Parts: sequence; structure tokens; C-alpha cells
Amino acid sequence: MNAKIKRLHIDENKRIIVISDIHGNLDCFKRLLEKVGFNDDDELILLGDIMEKGPKLLETLQFTMHLSKQKNVHVLTGNCDEIWKFIRMNTFDDFFKRYFLKRKDNSFKEMCTEIGIELKDDIDINWLKIQIETHFHAMLDYLMQLPTIIETQRFTFVHAGIQNKPLEEQDHEFCVSTPQFMKSGLRFDKYIVVGHFPTSQYRLTKMCCNPIIDKESKIISIDGGNQVKDFGQLNALIIPNIHSDEFEYDYCDDSPLAFVQKAQIESTSSINIIWGDDQIIPFESLEDFTHCRHISSGRILWIPTETIYEKEGNFYCSNATDYMLGVDVGDIVSVVHRYSDRYLAKKNGTIGWIMGNPIYM
Repeated sequence: MNAKIKRLHIDENKRIIVISDIHGNLDCFKRLLEKVGFNDDDELILLGDIMEKGPKLLETLQFTMHLSKQKNVHVLTGNCDEIWKFIRMNTFDDFFKRYFLKRKDNSFKEMCTEIGIELKDDIDINWLKIQIETHFHAMLDYLMQLPTIIETQRFTFVHAGIQNKPLEEQDHEFCVSTPQFMKSGLRFDKYIVVGHFPTSQYRLTKMCCNPIIDKESKIISIDGGNQVKDFGQLNALIIPNIHSDEFEYDYCDDSPLAFVQKAQIESTSSINIIWGDDQIIPFESLEDFTHCRHISSGRILWIPTETIYEKEGNFYCSNATDYMLGVDVGDIVSVVHRYSDRYLAKKNGTIGWIMGNPIYM
């Protein structure tokens, strides 16, 4: 299926705010819009993945539908927004049943709760699809008509990435689903702004969720891992005007804020163990942590024991770092996880360890 393209001419005096991968985190989304001061003089572009993985999926969709009635709000589809396929295409029935019964947070569970349907293993899928279509057809229509790509004078916006060919020839599935677009090696004349793949997955020394801006390739990646990573955040890229080559960004997350009690020096060397390269060999465990060797790098570090899991006789960890944040007394940080003698915290989008205990605000 070819990509659906929407073309916009943006007034040169307007600020452009770009947000991606909201994933049902409505409260964070609203706080971020307020934090960046979104108003009628701005253009707001949402890069898709409004839905799935988060706590308020239908509310988030309703809010987005309301927002997009404004002429300065433009919404793209992401792979997680294509839930309409499960209802309106017959090729996804088996996956659909596994999806809504197994996943903790998904749109169909919320829909069934709202219309009083109890989900059971032996539920009649065709009957269920009719009920969802009857009650939620407006939502499904909205998601189904969302464009794949928004093109402006100097920026192209898409959920996951594009191929090196004209926009009219772009494959829709590639545009919404391709991973690791910043590693494609492609270069563009216009800036390509994407979400979909958490920016922390590109960084091998420090966990950091902030946008990545590559001015040589003209690719900007903004997915902060909201609702996907426990340290994730919802990012807003701020383009001061359509001619700008300088960018700003801000973010919101759901972690509690705290004051730092004791200053410490930043690590001079560190590792960020990412998904896909996370096989480890554990040695010994002490309280909350296990001493491990990361297989591909050979680096030895302490990893929270609760994040280590075994699969087919091998051991893996779900994101780990030995980076120590540089902080001063009184600094404000977000607390991601607290352990007996230290806590994992975020400062200005970068995640690392702080020794001692936080004082919560």
C-alpha cells in the first residue's frame, strides 16, 4: 500500500511543535503541551502512535480527535494506531484474539470495558468485531483516514522513516514500522523528523531519551521511549520557524521529582546496554545487584537483579548502565528506581546512578 501524503505550507513566522509516541499517556501529553506553551499561533504535528501501551487510550484518542479539529493541528498514523485493521480486515483474527487477551493495556480491552463486554477465551471474534464497529466506528474512521507523511517546505514528518525515493512511491508499511532509521545511512535534502524507535537505543555509552538531531543526514529522531522504557519520556521538538536549522526540545515524564542530597562526579567512562545487545554472564549477587559481564563489550558492571532474566539457558538484562550522574546538592532529578544504597535518576533527559537517598519534592 502506498503512503498517504499530506502537504502543508507553513507560515514562516509560526513555531512548529512536534510530538511522537504518546501511547495513551494523556496526562503527560497535556502537561507537555502546557509546558511548551502550545497556542493558536503554533503548528502542532503529532507523529503517530497515539494508541496502545499506555493507561488512557480511548481518552487520549478522543482528546486528539478534538485537538485535530483545529486547523493548526496535524496528526499522522503510527503502527500502533492501525487498530482499525483488526476490526475491518479479516486477515488478523488470530493475532487480534491473542492481542486483546494477552496485552496488559490495549484499546480493545478499554472498548469492551466501556460497553460492558466481558472478555473470555472462547468469545466469538466476529460478534465482538461487530460490537466494536457499532460503538466505536467514529474512532476507527478517524484512525483509518490519518495520513502517512506530512511534507512541508523544509521538513518531512513521518512516524518511522522513509526510503530513498519520491514520496509518491513510499511504502506505507515501511513508513510506519521500519526500526533504527537513523542507522539507514541515508541523507536527505529536507529534514526528516521521525519517532517510533526510542532514541536511547542509539546511544551506547549513556542512557539518554532526548531527541537526536543529525544535521549531516538531516534526520531528527524524537521518540523518548514514553510508556516503552521505565525511564522514558514524552518529547516535544520545537522548530522556531520553517527556515530554522536550530532546534529546541522539552519533555515530560511520569517519574517523581527529588532533591539531590550529596554531590558526586560524573563517570568518565560508561556503557548503556541496549535491547538486542543485552546478553550477560552473571557472577555474584549482593542485595539488589548482580555482578555481570556484558558479553559483546566485555564490560563488567553491577546490574539490578530484578532486571535480569533467563531465556533458553542464556541471561539477559532489560536496559542497564553503570553511568554515574554528575550532580550537585539541591539539583532536581526524576527518580526512576530506588535501591538500598543508590537510585537510578534522570537529569536533563540523561539517566544514571546517584549514591544515597533522594528527598522527594
